[in-house]
Amino acid sequence: MTIPLTFAAMMLLAQTAAPAAPRGGSPSEALPLTSDPALRDAEQKIADLVRKLQSVRATLQSHAERHDGPSKLTAESNGTYEFLRGEHAFLYRTELTSVQKDASGKIISRRESLDVSDGRFRHKLVTQDGKTSATRTMAEIDFALTPFKFLHRDYAVRLAPDQTIDGKPTWVIEGVPLPKSAMDGRIGRLLQFYQKETGVLVRVETHDTAGRVMASTTYRDVVINAPIPPGRFEFKAPPGVTVVDDLPQAPAAPPASQPGAAR
Repeated sequence: MTIPLTFAAMMLLAQTAAPAAPRGGSPSEALPLTSDPALRDAEQKIADLVRKLQSVRATLQSHAERHDGPSKLTAESNGTYEFLRGEHAFLYRTELTSVQKDASGKIISRRESLDVSDGRFRHKLVTQDGKTSATRTMAEIDFALTPFKFLHRDYAVRLAPDQTIDGKPTWVIEGVPLPKSAMDGRIGRLLQFYQKETGVLVRVETHDTAGRVMASTTYRDVVINAPIPPGRFEFKAPPGVTVVDDLPQAPAAPPASQPGAAR
C-alpha cells in the first residue's frame, strides 16, 4: 500500500503558475475559471505567494489506512523534504522511512527511500527486505502544469472554512471527484491546506467514501528561502547498485520505403 501524494506531487500541486509563464499566457490565465469569487481569490493569492518561493525545507509525517473487510493495514512514513527553484526547473529531494503494520500493530514491512530530481532526471533509491534498487526516469514536474487546473478538471472544487495547522492559519481547498473521473468511487474527497503566510502546502488529507481519513501528510518545521546547495539534488548510486533506466524510448526510424524515411 502506498501513501497517496508524495511530497513531490504535493509541491507540484502548490506550483499554481510558472514564474514567467514560459510557455505563453499570463499567470492569471493559468488559473481555471470558477464562478466562486472567494475560491478564485484564494487560488490567486496562493499562486502569488508560491511564485516568491525559492526554496523550502520541511519534515514530513504521513499516515495511511486501508480497510479490507474486518482487517486493516496501516502505513506510516517520516522523513524530510527539500525543494529548490532552479533556473529552468524545480529540484526536490525526499528521504523517507516507512513501515507497514497489520491490524495488531505488528510491523510487517520496513522501507527506506530516496526520491531526488535534478530537474532533468528523477532517481528513486529503495531499500526493502534487505534489497536495494535504483531507477531513473524523466523529471515529471512541468512549468506549464497548474494544480488548480488539475483539480477543476477531475474534482468539484470549493473553498472550505479556514483551519489552523501548527498555530498558523490556512486556506482549505476541497475537491470531490467528478462522476467518471479517475478518483470517482475510489475516494470521497481531497483536502489541501495552504499556509496563508507563505502559500506552502502544509497538509493533504484523502477521505474515503464513508468519510474516514484514509491518508494524510503533514509538513512541519517549514523553512522557506534558506540557501540549499544544488549538490543536494545530485544522485549517486551506492556501490554495487545498478540504476535501471525507465526512460521514454525514441521512436524507431521508418523503413526506407515509407514516407519520412531518410533518403
